Amino acid sequence: MQTQQKRFIQVDFSRQRLHSSIAGALRRKGVPDYLRGYDLVRGMVFGMMDHPEYTQKDALEKAMEMTTIPGAPRDMNEAYECLWECIEPALREVDFHVDRDPSKPKISNSEVVLDFIERILREVRKDYCYSSTIQFMREKNFENYFAYDILKNMIFKKLMDDDASEAELYSYAYRNTFAVTEITNMHKAVKSVDEEIAKILPENETMHSYVAKCVDEIYAKRQEG
Repeated sequence: MQTQQKRFIQVDFSRQRLHSSIAGALRRKGVPDYLRGYDLVRGMVFGMMDHPEYTQKDALEKAMEMTTIPGAPRDMNEAYECLWECIEPALREVDFHVDRDPSKPKISNSEVVLDFIERILREVRKDYCYSSTIQFMREKNFENYFAYDILKNMIFKKLMDDDASEAELYSYAYRNTFAVTEITNMHKAVKSVDEEIAKILPENETMHSYVAKCVDEIYAKRQEG
Protein backbone atom coordinates (compact mmCIF):
# COMPACT_ATOMS: atom_id res chain seq x y z
CA MET A 1 0.00 0.00 0.00
CA GLN A 2 1.46 3.36 -1.06
CA THR A 3 1.32 6.35 1.20
CA GLN A 4 0.72 9.79 -0.25
CA GLN A 5 3.86 11.91 -0.26
CA LYS A 6 3.65 15.00 1.90
CA ARG A 7 3.61 18.17 -0.17
CA PHE A 8 5.59 21.23 0.79
CA ILE A 9 4.59 24.58 -0.67
CA GLN A 10 7.64 26.55 -1.79
CA VAL A 11 7.75 30.27 -1.09
CA ASP A 12 7.98 32.26 -4.33
CA PHE A 13 7.61 35.82 -3.15
CA SER A 14 9.28 38.47 -5.30
CA ARG A 15 12.78 39.29 -4.02
CA GLN A 16 11.57 42.58 -2.54
CA ARG A 17 8.58 40.92 -0.89
CA LEU A 18 10.82 38.15 0.47
CA HIS A 19 13.21 40.69 2.00
CA SER A 20 10.23 42.44 3.58
CA SER A 21 8.79 39.19 4.96
CA ILE A 22 12.13 38.19 6.49
CA ALA A 23 12.60 41.62 8.08
CA GLY A 24 9.08 41.41 9.51
CA ALA A 25 9.69 37.94 10.96
CA LEU A 26 12.94 39.06 12.60
CA ARG A 27 11.26 42.14 14.03
CA ARG A 28 8.41 40.07 15.50
CA LYS A 29 10.94 37.71 17.09
CA GLY A 30 12.77 40.65 18.68
CA VAL A 31 16.03 40.36 16.73
CA PRO A 32 17.90 43.70 16.87
CA ASP A 33 18.87 45.07 13.46
CA TYR A 34 21.94 47.04 14.58
CA LEU A 35 24.29 44.13 15.39
CA ARG A 36 26.83 42.59 13.02
CA GLY A 37 25.01 39.28 12.87
CA TYR A 38 21.77 40.75 11.56
CA ASP A 39 22.92 40.70 7.92
CA LEU A 40 24.07 37.11 8.37
CA VAL A 41 20.75 35.98 9.88
CA ARG A 42 18.80 37.74 7.15
CA GLY A 43 21.16 36.45 4.45
CA MET A 44 20.90 32.87 5.68
CA VAL A 45 17.11 32.92 5.66
CA PHE A 46 16.98 34.60 2.25
CA GLY A 47 19.44 32.09 0.81
CA MET A 48 17.51 29.07 2.08
CA MET A 49 14.25 30.49 0.75
CA ASP A 50 15.74 31.45 -2.61
CA HIS A 51 17.66 28.16 -2.92
CA PRO A 52 15.75 25.29 -1.27
CA GLU A 53 18.69 22.98 -1.97
CA TYR A 54 20.95 24.99 0.38
CA THR A 55 21.93 23.54 3.72
CA GLN A 56 22.28 25.96 6.62
CA LYS A 57 26.06 25.80 6.17
CA ASP A 58 25.71 26.65 2.45
CA ALA A 59 23.43 29.57 3.30
CA LEU A 60 25.78 30.91 5.96
CA GLU A 61 28.80 30.70 3.66
CA LYS A 62 26.89 32.58 0.96
CA ALA A 63 25.71 35.18 3.47
CA MET A 64 29.31 35.71 4.57
CA GLU A 65 30.32 36.29 0.93
CA MET A 66 27.54 38.79 0.33
CA THR A 67 27.71 40.84 3.54
CA THR A 68 29.17 44.34 3.25
CA ILE A 69 29.06 45.27 6.93
CA PRO A 70 32.27 46.56 8.55
CA GLY A 71 34.13 43.87 10.46
CA ALA A 72 32.43 41.01 8.62
CA PRO A 73 33.39 37.56 10.00
CA ARG A 74 36.43 35.94 8.42
CA ASP A 75 35.63 32.30 9.17
CA MET A 76 32.74 30.05 10.24
CA ASN A 77 33.60 30.22 13.95
CA GLU A 78 33.45 34.00 13.92
CA ALA A 79 30.26 33.86 11.84
CA TYR A 80 28.55 31.69 14.46
CA GLU A 81 29.68 34.12 17.15
CA CYS A 82 28.07 36.97 15.19
CA LEU A 83 24.86 34.98 14.76
CA TRP A 84 24.76 34.19 18.47
CA GLU A 85 25.37 37.80 19.48
CA CYS A 86 22.49 38.87 17.25
CA ILE A 87 19.83 36.37 18.27
CA GLU A 88 20.68 36.08 21.98
CA PRO A 89 18.54 39.10 22.96
CA ALA A 90 15.54 37.41 21.31
CA LEU A 91 15.94 34.06 23.08
CA ARG A 92 13.85 32.64 25.91
CA GLU A 93 14.73 29.89 28.36
CA VAL A 94 12.79 27.27 26.35
CA ASP A 95 15.02 27.95 23.34
CA PHE A 96 17.98 26.35 25.13
CA HIS A 97 16.31 22.92 25.41
CA VAL A 98 15.61 20.02 23.04
CA ASP A 99 12.25 20.60 21.29
CA ARG A 100 12.02 23.85 23.29
CA ASP A 101 10.84 21.78 26.23
CA PRO A 102 12.30 22.89 29.62
CA SER A 103 12.01 19.32 30.91
CA LYS A 104 14.42 18.07 28.22
CA PRO A 105 18.22 18.41 28.08
CA LYS A 106 19.91 21.64 27.04
CA ILE A 107 21.45 22.05 23.59
CA SER A 108 24.60 23.84 22.43
CA ASN A 109 24.66 27.49 21.39
CA SER A 110 25.22 26.53 17.76
CA GLU A 111 22.15 24.25 17.87
CA VAL A 112 20.14 27.08 19.42
CA VAL A 113 21.19 29.33 16.52
CA LEU A 114 20.23 26.79 13.86
CA ASP A 115 16.89 26.04 15.55
CA PHE A 116 16.19 29.77 15.66
CA ILE A 117 16.92 30.10 11.93
CA GLU A 118 14.46 27.27 11.26
CA ARG A 119 11.78 29.13 13.19
CA ILE A 120 12.37 32.26 11.11
CA LEU A 121 12.05 30.15 7.96
CA ARG A 122 8.73 28.85 9.24
CA GLU A 123 7.57 32.41 10.00
CA VAL A 124 8.25 33.39 6.39
CA ARG A 125 6.43 30.28 5.15
CA LYS A 126 3.47 31.23 7.35
CA ASP A 127 3.45 34.66 5.74
CA TYR A 128 3.47 33.11 2.28
CA CYS A 129 0.83 30.48 3.04
CA TYR A 130 -1.44 33.10 4.56
CA SER A 131 -1.01 35.35 1.51
CA SER A 132 -1.77 32.39 -0.78
CA THR A 133 -4.89 31.57 1.25
CA ILE A 134 -6.20 35.14 1.13
CA GLN A 135 -5.54 35.35 -2.62
CA PHE A 136 -7.46 32.11 -3.17
CA MET A 137 -10.39 33.33 -1.07
CA ARG A 138 -10.55 36.56 -3.06
CA GLU A 139 -10.35 34.80 -6.42
CA LYS A 140 -13.30 32.65 -5.35
CA ASN A 141 -15.21 35.76 -4.25
CA PHE A 142 -15.90 34.17 -0.89
CA GLU A 143 -17.90 36.51 1.28
CA ASN A 144 -16.72 38.11 4.49
CA TYR A 145 -18.70 35.68 6.58
CA PHE A 146 -17.93 33.80 9.79
CA ALA A 147 -18.01 30.38 8.14
CA TYR A 148 -15.50 31.51 5.54
CA ASP A 149 -13.14 32.58 8.31
CA ILE A 150 -13.20 28.97 9.50
CA LEU A 151 -12.51 27.79 5.96
CA LYS A 152 -9.65 30.28 5.62
CA ASN A 153 -8.02 29.00 8.82
CA MET A 154 -8.36 25.38 7.71
CA ILE A 155 -6.87 26.04 4.27
CA PHE A 156 -3.97 27.94 5.83
CA LYS A 157 -3.28 25.11 8.29
CA LYS A 158 -3.37 22.53 5.49
CA LEU A 159 -0.95 24.60 3.37
CA MET A 160 1.46 24.91 6.28
CA ASP A 161 1.24 21.23 7.26
CA ASP A 162 0.05 19.04 4.41
CA ASP A 163 -0.29 15.98 6.63
CA ALA A 164 -2.29 17.78 9.32
CA SER A 165 -4.96 15.45 10.65
CA GLU A 166 -8.65 16.25 10.67
CA ALA A 167 -8.47 16.78 14.43
CA GLU A 168 -5.60 19.25 13.96
CA LEU A 169 -7.58 21.17 11.34
CA TYR A 170 -10.58 21.38 13.66
CA SER A 171 -8.42 22.45 16.58
CA TYR A 172 -6.59 25.15 14.64
CA ALA A 173 -9.78 26.51 13.06
CA TYR A 174 -11.67 26.58 16.34
CA ARG A 175 -8.90 28.26 18.33
CA ASN A 176 -8.23 30.93 15.72
CA THR A 177 -11.80 31.61 14.59
CA PHE A 178 -13.42 31.54 18.00
CA ALA A 179 -10.41 33.26 19.64
CA VAL A 180 -9.71 30.75 22.41
CA THR A 181 -6.26 29.81 23.68
CA GLU A 182 -7.04 26.17 24.40
CA ILE A 183 -9.83 23.67 23.83
CA THR A 184 -11.35 22.15 26.95
CA ASN A 185 -14.14 20.31 25.14
CA MET A 186 -13.16 18.93 21.73
CA HIS A 187 -16.64 17.60 21.02
CA LYS A 188 -18.08 21.07 21.49
CA ALA A 189 -15.36 22.55 19.28
CA VAL A 190 -16.07 20.12 16.44
CA LYS A 191 -19.82 20.71 16.75
CA SER A 192 -19.36 24.49 16.65
CA VAL A 193 -17.13 24.32 13.57
CA ASP A 194 -19.47 21.89 11.78
CA GLU A 195 -22.54 24.02 12.44
CA GLU A 196 -20.91 27.10 10.92
CA ILE A 197 -19.14 25.58 7.95
CA ALA A 198 -22.15 23.46 6.95
CA LYS A 199 -23.74 26.74 5.81
CA ILE A 200 -21.22 27.08 2.97
CA LEU A 201 -20.30 23.49 2.05
CA PRO A 202 -21.30 22.30 -1.43
CA GLU A 203 -23.65 19.34 -1.57
CA ASN A 204 -22.12 15.97 -0.64
CA GLU A 205 -18.93 17.60 0.68
CA THR A 206 -17.49 17.19 4.14
CA MET A 207 -15.37 19.84 5.78
CA HIS A 208 -12.25 17.78 5.30
CA SER A 209 -12.90 16.88 1.64
CA TYR A 210 -13.73 20.48 0.73
CA VAL A 211 -10.62 21.89 2.39
CA ALA A 212 -8.53 19.25 0.60
CA LYS A 213 -10.02 20.26 -2.76
CA CYS A 214 -9.34 23.96 -2.09
CA VAL A 215 -5.70 23.20 -1.26
CA ASP A 216 -5.36 20.93 -4.30
CA GLU A 217 -6.55 23.84 -6.45
CA ILE A 218 -3.96 26.18 -4.92
CA TYR A 219 -1.18 23.67 -5.70
CA ALA A 220 -2.51 23.13 -9.22
CA LYS A 221 -2.49 26.86 -9.97
CA ARG A 222 1.08 27.13 -8.72
CA GLN A 223 2.12 24.34 -11.08
CA GLU A 224 0.37 26.06 -13.98
CA GLY A 225 2.16 29.29 -13.11
